[in-house]
Amino acid sequence: MAGPSKSLAGKLNATLKRKRAPEVPDDQSSSSQGRTPKNIIDITMDQVGGQVQGRVKSKTPARSWQRDGSRGEIFSFIVVDSTAQINVIVAGEDCENVYKQINVGECYKLSAFRQKPCNPKYKVTDHHFELQLSKISKIEEVPGNDLPRENVTSITIAEIKSSSLKENVSINFIVYEVSEPQTFSCRDGETRQKQNDVLEDDTKRIITLNLWSENVGELDGQEGRAINIENVSVREYKGKKNLTPTSGTAYKSARECPDDDRLSELTVWWEKDGYNCEFEDVAVPRADEDST
Repeated sequence: MAGPSKSLAGKLNATLKRKRAPEVPDDQSSSSQGRTPKNIIDITMDQVGGQVQGRVKSKTPARSWQRDGSRGEIFSFIVVDSTAQINVIVAGEDCENVYKQINVGECYKLSAFRQKPCNPKYKVTDHHFELQLSKISKIEEVPGNDLPRENVTSITIAEIKSSSLKENVSINFIVYEVSEPQTFSCRDGETRQKQNDVLEDDTKRIITLNLWSENVGELDGQEGRAINIENVSVREYKGKKNLTPTSGTAYKSARECPDDDRLSELTVWWEKDGYNCEFEDVAVPRADEDST
Protein backbone atom coordinates (compact mmCIF):
# COMPACT_ATOMS: atom_id res chain seq x y z
CA MET A 1 0.00 0.00 0.00
CA ALA A 2 1.34 3.37 -1.00
CA GLY A 3 2.18 5.83 1.76
CA PRO A 4 0.48 9.19 2.17
CA SER A 5 1.18 11.81 -0.42
CA LYS A 6 3.63 14.61 0.30
CA SER A 7 0.78 17.09 0.53
CA LEU A 8 -1.08 14.93 3.10
CA ALA A 9 2.09 14.36 5.11
CA GLY A 10 2.66 18.10 5.18
CA LYS A 11 -0.85 18.66 6.50
CA LEU A 12 -0.31 16.03 9.24
CA ASN A 13 2.95 17.64 10.33
CA ALA A 14 1.33 21.07 10.44
CA THR A 15 -1.50 19.71 12.61
CA LEU A 16 0.97 18.11 15.04
CA LYS A 17 2.90 21.36 15.32
CA ARG A 18 -0.28 23.26 16.16
CA LYS A 19 -1.14 20.74 18.93
CA ARG A 20 2.35 20.71 20.40
CA ALA A 21 2.63 22.70 23.66
CA PRO A 22 4.43 26.00 23.24
CA GLU A 23 8.03 25.99 24.35
CA VAL A 24 8.77 27.76 27.62
CA PRO A 25 11.79 30.04 27.79
CA ASP A 26 14.62 28.71 29.94
CA ASP A 27 14.22 31.46 32.54
CA GLN A 28 10.55 30.47 33.09
CA SER A 29 10.76 26.68 32.94
CA SER A 30 12.21 26.02 36.39
CA SER A 31 9.79 24.65 38.96
CA SER A 32 9.48 25.97 42.51
CA GLN A 33 11.73 23.09 43.59
CA GLY A 34 14.48 24.49 41.40
CA ARG A 35 14.30 28.04 42.67
CA THR A 36 16.84 29.27 45.17
CA PRO A 37 15.11 30.65 48.29
CA LYS A 38 15.92 34.24 49.16
CA ASN A 39 18.09 34.88 52.21
CA ILE A 40 15.97 36.19 55.07
CA ILE A 41 18.29 39.14 55.52
CA ASP A 42 17.52 40.24 51.93
CA ILE A 43 13.74 40.52 52.43
CA THR A 44 12.55 44.08 51.74
CA MET A 45 9.40 45.88 50.59
CA ASP A 46 10.75 46.20 47.03
CA GLN A 47 9.01 42.99 45.91
CA VAL A 48 5.90 41.09 47.00
CA GLY A 49 6.03 37.35 47.61
CA GLY A 50 8.86 35.05 46.64
CA GLN A 51 10.26 32.12 48.55
CA VAL A 52 12.22 31.73 51.79
CA GLN A 53 13.44 28.70 53.66
CA GLY A 54 14.36 28.38 57.29
CA ARG A 55 14.04 26.55 60.56
CA VAL A 56 11.28 27.40 63.04
CA LYS A 57 12.93 28.79 66.13
CA SER A 58 9.84 29.46 68.23
CA LYS A 59 6.06 29.50 67.99
CA THR A 60 3.56 31.47 70.06
CA PRO A 61 0.35 29.95 71.38
CA ALA A 62 -2.68 30.60 69.16
CA ARG A 63 -4.93 33.25 70.70
CA SER A 64 -8.38 34.59 69.94
CA TRP A 65 -9.03 38.20 68.97
CA GLN A 66 -12.18 40.28 68.65
CA ARG A 67 -12.59 43.71 67.10
CA ASP A 68 -15.47 45.66 65.55
CA GLY A 69 -17.76 42.65 65.62
CA SER A 70 -15.22 40.36 63.96
CA ARG A 71 -13.29 37.59 65.65
CA GLY A 72 -10.70 35.01 64.81
CA GLU A 73 -7.42 33.39 65.84
CA ILE A 74 -3.81 34.45 65.35
CA PHE A 75 -0.35 33.12 66.10
CA SER A 76 3.18 33.77 64.91
CA PHE A 77 6.43 31.88 64.55
CA ILE A 78 10.04 32.92 64.01
CA VAL A 79 11.97 31.43 61.09
CA VAL A 80 15.78 31.56 60.94
CA ASP A 81 18.38 30.81 58.31
CA SER A 82 22.14 31.37 58.30
CA THR A 83 21.67 35.11 57.62
CA ALA A 84 18.89 36.37 59.91
CA GLN A 85 15.55 35.64 61.56
CA ILE A 86 12.09 36.97 60.78
CA ASN A 87 8.64 36.85 62.38
CA VAL A 88 5.83 35.15 60.43
CA ILE A 89 2.17 35.96 61.25
CA VAL A 90 -0.75 33.63 60.57
CA ALA A 91 -4.39 34.68 61.01
CA GLY A 92 -7.76 33.90 59.48
CA GLU A 93 -9.64 30.72 58.73
CA ASP A 94 -6.50 28.64 58.10
CA CYS A 95 -4.88 29.58 61.42
CA GLU A 96 -5.78 26.34 63.21
CA ASN A 97 -4.54 24.07 60.41
CA VAL A 98 -1.28 25.99 59.96
CA TYR A 99 -0.69 25.97 63.72
CA LYS A 100 -0.86 22.17 63.72
CA GLN A 101 1.45 21.98 60.69
CA ILE A 102 4.25 24.17 62.08
CA ASN A 103 6.62 22.50 64.56
CA VAL A 104 9.50 24.15 66.39
CA GLY A 105 12.86 22.82 65.19
CA GLU A 106 11.61 21.77 61.76
CA CYS A 107 12.52 23.45 58.48
CA TYR A 108 9.97 24.83 56.01
CA LYS A 109 9.84 26.54 52.64
CA LEU A 110 7.38 29.47 52.56
CA SER A 111 6.03 31.17 49.45
CA ALA A 112 3.24 33.52 48.29
CA PHE A 113 3.54 35.62 51.43
CA ARG A 114 3.30 39.37 51.91
CA GLN A 115 5.99 41.50 53.52
CA LYS A 116 5.12 44.35 55.87
CA PRO A 117 7.13 46.69 58.12
CA CYS A 118 7.41 45.73 61.77
CA ASN A 119 5.56 47.76 64.35
CA PRO A 120 8.40 48.89 66.67
CA LYS A 121 6.11 48.38 69.69
CA TYR A 122 5.69 44.66 68.94
CA LYS A 123 8.98 43.91 67.20
CA VAL A 124 10.40 40.51 68.24
CA THR A 125 13.42 40.18 65.91
CA ASP A 126 16.11 42.50 64.58
CA HIS A 127 14.56 42.38 61.10
CA HIS A 128 12.81 45.54 59.87
CA PHE A 129 10.05 43.49 58.22
CA GLU A 130 7.81 40.53 58.97
CA LEU A 131 5.86 38.08 56.81
CA GLN A 132 2.09 37.68 56.66
CA LEU A 133 0.69 34.36 55.40
CA SER A 134 -2.71 34.14 53.71
CA LYS A 135 -5.00 31.48 52.22
CA ILE A 136 -2.89 31.35 49.04
CA SER A 137 0.43 30.96 50.85
CA LYS A 138 2.29 27.68 50.46
CA ILE A 139 4.10 25.88 53.29
CA GLU A 140 6.34 22.95 52.43
CA GLU A 141 8.28 20.95 55.01
CA VAL A 142 11.92 20.41 54.05
CA PRO A 143 13.32 17.09 55.37
CA GLY A 144 16.92 16.43 56.34
CA ASN A 145 19.46 17.55 58.90
CA ASP A 146 21.67 19.72 56.69
CA LEU A 147 19.39 22.74 56.96
CA PRO A 148 19.90 26.42 57.74
CA ARG A 149 20.49 27.40 61.34
CA GLU A 150 21.21 30.73 62.99
CA ASN A 151 24.08 31.11 65.40
CA VAL A 152 22.56 32.74 68.47
CA THR A 153 24.97 34.55 70.76
CA SER A 154 24.02 34.34 74.43
CA ILE A 155 25.22 36.76 77.10
CA THR A 156 25.74 36.36 80.82
CA ILE A 157 23.41 37.79 83.43
CA ALA A 158 26.11 40.29 84.44
CA GLU A 159 26.27 41.56 80.85
CA ILE A 160 22.56 42.45 80.97
CA LYS A 161 23.63 45.51 82.97
CA SER A 162 24.95 47.08 79.75
CA SER A 163 21.92 45.99 77.66
CA SER A 164 19.44 48.67 76.66
CA LEU A 165 15.91 48.65 78.05
CA LYS A 166 13.50 46.76 75.74
CA GLU A 167 16.46 45.09 74.04
CA ASN A 168 15.94 41.39 73.29
CA VAL A 169 18.67 39.12 74.65
CA SER A 170 19.43 35.41 74.97
CA ILE A 171 20.99 33.98 78.14
CA ASN A 172 22.01 30.71 79.81
CA PHE A 173 21.27 30.34 83.51
CA ILE A 174 20.45 28.17 86.49
CA VAL A 175 16.89 28.36 87.77
CA TYR A 176 17.24 29.54 91.38
CA GLU A 177 13.62 29.98 92.41
CA VAL A 178 10.18 29.40 90.91
CA SER A 179 7.41 31.31 92.68
CA GLU A 180 3.75 30.45 93.06
CA PRO A 181 1.56 32.18 90.42
CA GLN A 182 -0.50 35.18 91.53
CA THR A 183 -3.80 36.28 90.02
CA PHE A 184 -4.43 39.94 89.16
CA SER A 185 -7.56 41.79 88.04
CA CYS A 186 -6.74 44.03 85.08
CA ARG A 187 -8.35 47.25 83.90
CA ASP A 188 -10.04 45.49 80.99
CA GLY A 189 -11.96 43.32 83.45
CA GLU A 190 -9.92 40.20 82.71
CA THR A 191 -7.96 38.26 85.32
CA ARG A 192 -4.39 37.27 84.53
CA GLN A 193 -1.74 35.21 86.26
CA LYS A 194 1.80 36.33 86.95
CA GLN A 195 4.82 34.37 88.12
CA ASN A 196 8.23 35.73 89.15
CA ASP A 197 11.11 33.28 88.64
CA VAL A 198 14.67 34.02 89.76
CA LEU A 199 17.62 33.16 87.49
CA GLU A 200 21.37 33.06 88.30
CA ASP A 201 24.67 32.18 86.68
CA ASP A 202 28.38 31.94 87.47
CA THR A 203 28.87 35.71 87.25
CA LYS A 204 27.28 35.81 90.72
CA ARG A 205 24.31 37.85 89.47
CA ILE A 206 20.59 37.12 89.70
CA ILE A 207 17.69 38.50 87.70
CA THR A 208 13.92 38.05 87.81
CA LEU A 209 11.98 36.64 84.86
CA ASN A 210 8.39 37.94 84.90
CA LEU A 211 5.98 35.43 83.38
CA TRP A 212 2.42 36.41 82.45
CA SER A 213 -0.62 34.43 81.30
CA GLU A 214 0.32 31.66 78.83
CA ASN A 215 4.00 31.84 79.89
CA VAL A 216 3.24 30.99 83.52
CA GLY A 217 4.62 27.57 84.41
CA GLU A 218 7.37 27.47 81.77
CA LEU A 219 10.07 26.82 84.41
CA ASP A 220 8.02 24.83 86.92
CA GLY A 221 10.07 22.00 88.38
CA GLN A 222 13.34 23.26 86.83
CA GLU A 223 15.02 24.57 90.01
CA GLY A 224 18.78 23.87 89.96
CA ARG A 225 18.79 23.06 86.24
CA ALA A 226 20.60 24.82 83.40
CA ILE A 227 18.31 26.48 80.85
CA ASN A 228 18.80 28.57 77.71
CA ILE A 229 16.23 31.24 76.93
CA GLU A 230 16.17 33.22 73.67
CA ASN A 231 14.48 36.52 72.86
CA VAL A 232 13.54 37.91 76.25
CA SER A 233 13.09 41.65 76.68
CA VAL A 234 15.16 43.64 79.20
CA ARG A 235 12.99 45.79 81.48
CA GLU A 236 13.48 47.81 84.67
CA TYR A 237 11.64 48.11 87.98
CA LYS A 238 12.74 50.07 91.06
CA GLY A 239 16.31 50.46 89.82
CA LYS A 240 16.80 46.79 88.98
CA LYS A 241 16.72 45.10 85.61
CA ASN A 242 14.39 42.20 84.93
CA LEU A 243 13.31 40.09 81.97
CA THR A 244 9.96 39.63 80.22
CA PRO A 245 9.15 37.04 77.52
CA THR A 246 8.23 38.16 74.01
CA SER A 247 6.17 36.39 71.36
CA GLY A 248 9.48 34.96 70.09
CA THR A 249 10.79 33.60 73.40
CA ALA A 250 12.03 29.99 73.34
CA TYR A 251 13.24 27.80 76.23
CA LYS A 252 15.73 24.91 75.99
CA SER A 253 17.08 22.79 78.84
CA ALA A 254 20.49 21.15 79.13
CA ARG A 255 18.78 17.79 78.67
CA GLU A 256 17.37 18.95 75.34
CA CYS A 257 20.78 20.30 74.25
CA PRO A 258 23.39 17.77 75.45
CA ASP A 259 25.99 19.26 73.07
CA ASP A 260 25.65 22.82 74.43
CA ASP A 261 28.98 23.46 76.14
CA ARG A 262 27.77 26.52 78.06
CA LEU A 263 24.80 24.71 79.59
CA SER A 264 27.06 21.79 80.54
CA GLU A 265 29.54 24.24 82.10
CA LEU A 266 26.79 25.85 84.19
CA THR A 267 25.54 22.44 85.33
CA VAL A 268 29.00 21.43 86.53
CA TRP A 269 29.55 24.80 88.24
CA TRP A 270 26.24 24.61 90.10
CA GLU A 271 26.69 21.02 91.29
CA LYS A 272 30.31 21.62 92.35
CA ASP A 273 30.08 24.91 94.22
CA GLY A 274 27.46 27.24 92.71
CA TYR A 275 24.86 26.46 95.35
CA ASN A 276 27.24 27.93 97.99
CA CYS A 277 27.56 31.32 96.26
CA GLU A 278 25.99 34.66 97.13
CA PHE A 279 24.38 36.67 94.35
CA GLU A 280 23.59 40.31 93.57
CA ASP A 281 20.81 41.87 91.51
CA VAL A 282 21.53 43.50 88.15
CA ALA A 283 21.17 47.20 88.87
CA VAL A 284 20.29 49.84 86.29
CA PRO A 285 23.50 51.87 85.71
CA ARG A 286 23.49 55.43 87.00
CA ALA A 287 24.11 58.28 84.58
CA ASP A 288 27.58 58.84 86.03
CA GLU A 289 28.43 55.14 86.10
CA ASP A 290 30.12 52.98 83.49
CA SER A 291 27.59 50.26 82.55
CA THR A 292 30.34 47.67 82.52
